Amino acid sequence: MSKNTKKQLLQKLIEKMEEKEKEISVQIERNRQGVIESPGRMQSRYDSMKQELSYLVDSLCKRLGDLKKEILNLKKFSSDEAISNKVELGAVVEVESNKDKKVFFMLPAGAGETVRDKELGEITILNFASPLGKSLFGKVVDEEITVAAKKYLITKIT
Repeated sequence: MSKNTKKQLLQKLIEKMEEKEKEISVQIERNRQGVIESPGRMQSRYDSMKQELSYLVDSLCKRLGDLKKEILNLKKFSSDEAISNKVELGAVVEVESNKDKKVFFMLPAGAGETVRDKELGEITILNFASPLGKSLFGKVVDEEITVAAKKYLITKIT
């Protein structure tokens, strides 16, 4: 896999996350409008919609802030660094589990997201905070790891 392919994958991920950022911003605005229009406790003794929408707006704002930090981290990240033969940040790792092939892109942010590549198919973003990411860190090709009673064999690192 070329450095250019990694840059393209990283760019696809950033675009996907920026789209989520826009969606969350729209949800925040819609729910803020709901807070304004909902009757308060003085108007309806049993209606808690205003308070519930306020909680939702607060949690969406927190998620938006976290997402903006992740996007910034990804934009700062350079996949140009030389990749060793070990699993490290910036590596694309192919593993097999029960003859099922999976591909992971080790990045500092965006964990759990997926991007598609013509040659590799679906690639899952992984970081070292996850149990699988922790187990993969520092491993080399042909090493086997076990996570949650599932065995993975590392078949390729690029």
